[in-house]
Amino acid sequence: LEDLHATDDNATVETRWCQLRNVIQSTAFEVLGCARCQHQDWFDDNDADISNLLAEKNELHKAYVDLRTDATKATIFRCHRLVRQRLREMQDAWMIRKAEEIQGYADRNEMKNFFKAIKAIYGPCIKGTAPLISSDGTTLLTEKSQILKRWA
Repeated sequence: LEDLHATDDNATVETRWCQLRNVIQSTAFEVLGCARCQHQDWFDDNDADISNLLAEKNELHKAYVDLRTDATKATIFRCHRLVRQRLREMQDAWMIRKAEEIQGYADRNEMKNFFKAIKAIYGPCIKGTAPLISSDGTTLLTEKSQILKRWA
């Protein structure tokens, strides 16, 4: 914000507003960081089981690195296969539970809960505009009005 006070008096309101906006946005990004997705994931419900599986796999991997024999190699590959299989089973079971829950809402005609459950899984749809390069190829157009004017 100290840099904002050093602007000259001839600066337009638009220039001052852009400077203030940029400072606020950069400060907010530094302090708050990026927003995270708020949708549900299958591994959130199975976090403890997944941690145990991965800890066991990591222990076997350490044993294999310390002692590279055919037996430890076979054991680690068997463990990798079992971990992948168990993770797929967890994911499939979670998806089936969620599908049954959503189908139940649809069958009971509970549309509010139906869309709320779908939104919880997939997250809200983000409506944004993609930036576009100007016709002369020098600047990047980010404002919706500029993009519409460019396409007109």
